[in-house]
Amino acid sequence: MNRRLRLGITATGVAFVAAIMLGATGALVPAGQAAASGASTLTILSGSVWIRHAGGDFGSAADGAVLVAGDSVMTGADARAVLTYFEGSTVEMEPGTELSIDAARSDPNGDTIIVMQQHLGMTWNVVTHLLTTGSRYEIHTSTATASVRGTQFTVAVAPDGTTTETTTEGAVANSDAQGIGTVLTLPGQQTTTRKGEAPSEPAPAPKTERTVTVTIGDPNALVVDTFGRANGLHHGKRILQTPGAQLRIVDGQLVVTLPGVPDGTITTHRARGGSVTGGSLVDVRTKVEDQGQPAVELTDSVAAGSTEGVGISERAGDAPSLERYADQPYALAPKVGVAPPTPQAIARSAVVARAATSSVPAFDTAFRVVVPVPLAQSIPRP
Repeated sequence: MNRRLRLGITATGVAFVAAIMLGATGALVPAGQAAASGASTLTILSGSVWIRHAGGDFGSAADGAVLVAGDSVMTGADARAVLTYFEGSTVEMEPGTELSIDAARSDPNGDTIIVMQQHLGMTWNVVTHLLTTGSRYEIHTSTATASVRGTQFTVAVAPDGTTTETTTEGAVANSDAQGIGTVLTLPGQQTTTRKGEAPSEPAPAPKTERTVTVTIGDPNALVVDTFGRANGLHHGKRILQTPGAQLRIVDGQLVVTLPGVPDGTITTHRARGGSVTGGSLVDVRTKVEDQGQPAVELTDSVAAGSTEGVGISERAGDAPSLERYADQPYALAPKVGVAPPTPQAIARSAVVARAATSSVPAFDTAFRVVVPVPLAQSIPRP
């Protein structure tokens, strides 16, 4: 087990990255071998989002924009967006968040390296399981570093740099910028790091005022919360865009748990050609639990290719009210980001292209390899 601490130089200071229990190593790329650059796609869920390419200024972002190391992204006061990296990890950005990509690459030895600087706001990180011991996924702030190897967690950065990390699944190593200490947060735990101080001892994360649980008789479905964030299974891939969201498959049913969801409409979207044959109906049960109030439930039936919604409204001093909506024309469609090609796929495409043009005369010939990157896609409404 590697117990060394890695020294990382960042734009805002020095951050020590803990390798304890996570197996991160500091192996350099062998001489003569170059790392392959990776990318991420931007999915805009709502509001105004800006991006800045290395050396440039912030400008309005387009849905499906591609970001690489050196780029930055910023969400407006009413905006939410998702970055989908080449290896499948996602970063959901809440309103008022600014994030820079320091590294996104695949090393020749198979290691995946993703390093970001979070300057402000809150991110929800769903990290794929990194398969090699040298792989790293890190978020640096002016006061702390969160280092993980396959987990789900949030990082919140206040204007004064105070950093709060909350773990939903897996384990996260939190270190301060001065290298004073490192703590490991487990599911349901939280730690706070202030400027010039070591991370606080992990403590139970505060419970949210509300928890919504949606149980669907077909696992091939997505649940969209009141802010347009999608959660569920899409072509077999886990989609978790709501901070703190969790999903399970229980007796063939998809169970999606959404914490901290405000009043509004929760919609369930079943894909056509799902795991349940034909256009048969399946039950969708929505359960809302507000602290200090009895839980309330509503059960409905949803056909493949359709959308059903449940409106949640709070009653002062009483349990929330639930109302069914069928095929709402104004229902938010789920938006699922598509990962850009992996660096290995880009390299293979380039090799094939070079081989295909090896017999072309060199004179008066220009050749460029263009690897198309799919844009973020939405599941259409029926």
